Formats: sequence, structure tokens, C-alpha cells
Amino acid sequence: MLRRVFRFIFLSAAIISIPFLPQTTAACGHDGFFLGAGYEQLFMVTPESQLGLGNTGRVTFGPGYGADLVFGYDFCGSRWGIQLPIEYSRLKLNGSEWVNYIGSSLEAIFRVAEWRNGLDFHLVGGIGGSYLSEGKVSNNTASAGFNVGVGPGIAYFFSRTEKLTAAIAAELPIRFQYFIGNHLSANGTSAIAFPLRLSLQLGF
Repeated sequence: MLRRVFRFIFLSAAIISIPFLPQTTAACGHDGFFLGAGYEQLFMVTPESQLGLGNTGRVTFGPGYGADLVFGYDFCGSRWGIQLPIEYSRLKLNGSEWVNYIGSSLEAIFRVAEWRNGLDFHLVGGIGGSYLSEGKVSNNTASAGFNVGVGPGIAYFFSRTEKLTAAIAAELPIRFQYFIGNHLSANGTSAIAFPLRLSLQLGF
């Protein structure tokens, strides 16, 4: 009796979930060129100490606000694509001054699965460069750097026509960020960055 109940529950769940199963063969994104723009929230943490006389505490990147611009291409009929996000963030450095973070990276896109309702799950990953500006305090914090990372993304394609596709996307690549030189801390500064990108994308 118990076995029949479990069998009934399993079959019922399988039947109900059929409309929600992904169509992996259709996971090809915009299937061509696309552009995106939106909001970015950058989270960045480091164990490094501030450069200065004596122990001045750990380098901190306070929460701020930002924006992103994305240029991309999904290879027609495949799950693969490439994109070039350009990112800007305004951060509070060490709790005392506002600085500008500008970064860009060349990323590969792998479309893992797409559902009938237009929901897309994908992975993004790549390598790029970055620049952190000097704040109002003249303490030589301006520095260039590079980053490498990979992470998940989701997109909702709410329009698909022969000439145009439109989607709302959220991506969170997890990055290793390195700032070169004796600026933020001695002998370079390593950090882990979490840029949350929210954008409206249009494909052509």
C-alpha cells in the first residue's frame, strides 16, 4: 500500500513538472548580436591591510551604486556566446572617501537550459581589466588591476520575434580581483568581487 502511494506521488510530480522542464536544444539566447544596459551593485572584500604608517586597519570597500553596459553575441544555433560588459561603480573606500571603479572583461557565455516560459539559465566567465580612481584624500590609492571569474546568470526572454529579442537578465560572476602596486596596500591588493549585474537586453 505504501509503495503504491509513493508511486502515485512520484508519477503525479513527474507529470506536473513536464511543462517546467528545460528545453536544452533551444538554449541559444538571443541567437545573434545583443546589447544590454542596467544597474550594477558591486560587493568587494579583501583581507589586506591599508598602506600607511603603522597598522591602519583592513582595506574596506563600502556599498555604493553603479551601472553596466553590455555588448554581446550569441552564436546562432548553439548554446555559446561572448559578451563584453563595461562596468562602473561608486564605492566608499575605507569608510572615508568615495572612489570610482571602472572595469571590463571579455566573457564567454554558456546557455545551460531554457524553459518554455522564456526563463534562461546560463554561466558567464572570463578575464578583464579594472581601474580604481583617487578619492578626495590624496593618498595614492588610484590603481589599475585585472580580474578573472565565473558565475551564474538568469534571463527572462519576454519577447521573441524574427527581428528582435528582449530579455531581463541578472548575472553574478564571482571574481578574483587584483590591484597592482603599492597603492591600497603593500605589494598589491587581492580581493574577491561580486558584481551583481541587472540589465535589459535587446537582441538583433
